[in-house]
Amino acid sequence: MAQNDYWTENLLEASLQAGDIEIVFEISERTVSGGRAWARRRYPFRNGQTDEDTGGEPRTINYSIPLFRAVDDEDYPGRFNDLIELFESDEHLGRATLNDPEFGPLLVRLVEFQWTTESKTREGGELKVSFETLEQQTIGRWGARETTRTNDPASDADGLDSALADQQQKPVDTAKTMKDAGVPITGTEAVALGLSDSFAINIGLVDVTAPVATLGEQQPAPVGFTRRVSTSTGFGSTTIEDDEVRLFTLLAQRFVTRVQQEELVSADEIGAELDTHLARVESVRAAASLDPSTGWPIIAAASKLSGSLMRFADNAFRNAPIVIDYELRAELSAVEVAVELFGDPNRAQEIIDMNPSVSPDFYPRGTLLAVPLE
Repeated sequence: MAQNDYWTENLLEASLQAGDIEIVFEISERTVSGGRAWARRRYPFRNGQTDEDTGGEPRTINYSIPLFRAVDDEDYPGRFNDLIELFESDEHLGRATLNDPEFGPLLVRLVEFQWTTESKTREGGELKVSFETLEQQTIGRWGARETTRTNDPASDADGLDSALADQQQKPVDTAKTMKDAGVPITGTEAVALGLSDSFAINIGLVDVTAPVATLGEQQPAPVGFTRRVSTSTGFGSTTIEDDEVRLFTLLAQRFVTRVQQEELVSADEIGAELDTHLARVESVRAAASLDPSTGWPIIAAASKLSGSLMRFADNAFRNAPIVIDYELRAELSAVEVAVELFGDPNRAQEIIDMNPSVSPDFYPRGTLLAVPLE
């Protein structure tokens, strides 16, 4: 599986500009090296040596660029040919402005490139490229530049659903793979996604003989219970056939909506939801990796979705309030906590929303409350 490790990385965006040419591409692996040049000074009859600094070394930037038609139909042969033509151009001589994901625009010179294809993959390969920075230039701090990449988790999720469908993997089987990986679809999610009664039953989510009021909760089906379709389980309509469910698309849409509608507010809440989604994507990627010769479209689409989800969450993290734990030294109400922390009783509702309680007028002494930092 080592040959497919790059698909597990979060794809970043970079671009090259030379004259009127601009080529935007994604990178699966990136390394940067640099340092300072110095001269050794040694003298007769003296132990050791001294040094003299002779300036900073150029930074060497290495990219691995996956270019597969199944990932993006513009990647191969189109984007591949554009890059090679630029690299070998007698007009530009390998010089270009590289827009790096971390450092921003850099004047660089191509050192070398290597194109690798494998018999088990079709229509594409991996392009490894090495650049060196030119001239004296101010290089930004590590991690200082934000990506401008367009991000659409739902669209990338639809790509993974399509890849799974092309490999004849049914949505019910995908849900079972998630369950085996320890990240099952819950009853609450099944209701929210509008999954049919039969779908929920087939993944062993609930006992359809239980009272309707309990079916919004995740309950494993008892051993030996008859898998029959019930019309009153409280799950979604059956207007969508089970085999036509776009499971990852529905889950990604729900994640985005919950963040946008502020059902998930704090970084902890967003992070926990993100971890679940990434684990689900990884479960199907890992299963596909057992046979890379046929599973590579799923591997590629799963990698793209993981990156999209991580970028979406990263943007949400930037706007999420920083939450800290605050231990009460005395019995206080939400209003009193708001006054003590912020000097504003009107912020009591924030305390209540983040710390549900039967009686928010009486948080006992020693209670550990989650509160916004500011």
